[in-house]
This record gives sequence, structure tokens and C-alpha cells, in this order.
Amino acid sequence: SLENARFYKTHLQNALFYKAYFQNAYFVETHLENAGFYKTKLENASFTQTHLQNTKFVEADLANTKFYDANVNGTVFCRSDMKDVIGLTIEQLSKVKSLYKVRNLKPELMKQITEKYPHLLEPYKEIKGCCE
Repeated sequence: SLENARFYKTHLQNALFYKAYFQNAYFVETHLENAGFYKTKLENASFTQTHLQNTKFVEADLANTKFYDANVNGTVFCRSDMKDVIGLTIEQLSKVKSLYKVRNLKPELMKQITEKYPHLLEPYKEIKGCCE
């Protein structure tokens, strides 16, 4: 368990977290490119100004997580709970690879995704288990 952990300007590229517990963790200005968060609890975490390019959140609990100024280009959000996620804009979400079966994304964001970027809601087959 890394509850309340603080990662500031840390380099964690290609890290893999499976069933990890990062509730209330801070990943501020951290490099998490190509990282994977599988079945990980990240409730109330902060990814402020974090580099999340090509990171995968699969079945992750992201409730109340902050993504202010985070770079989510190429990121996969698959089957993740995005209840009350803070700081994600339609501009950021338009650059992700997938939002397949995300739950609880703010209705106004989901509406815009459905209308402008429906391909993001389609199955993402590059990750085993993401589309089953």
C-alpha cells in the first residue's frame, strides 16, 4: 500500500502497478509514460502536470482523481471508474487512445465524446482483457 505517497518530479516510466493501493497519492510533475495501472485504486490521487503519454488505466478506480494540466496523449482508460474526476477537459480526452467502458465520466464530457469522438468508446484490442 502506498496510500498518501508523494511522487514529485519522479521518473517512473514503464512502471507496472497491479492491484496497487495509491489512495490520496500525489504524482505531481511525474513521468509515468508507458506505465500501467491495472485494477489499481487511485481514488483522490493527483496527476497534476504529470506525463501520462501512452499510460494504461485498466479497471482502475480514479474517483475524485485530479488531472490538471496532465498530458494524457495516447492514454488508455479502459473499464475504469472516473466518478468525479477533476481537471480533464474535452481537449485532453480527444487525444487519448480509448475510453472503452469507462464508468461515471461527467455527463457533459461523455456527451461531447459520444458526439465528436465516438471511436474512443469502441473496444481497444491492444490490451488483453480490456474488451472482454
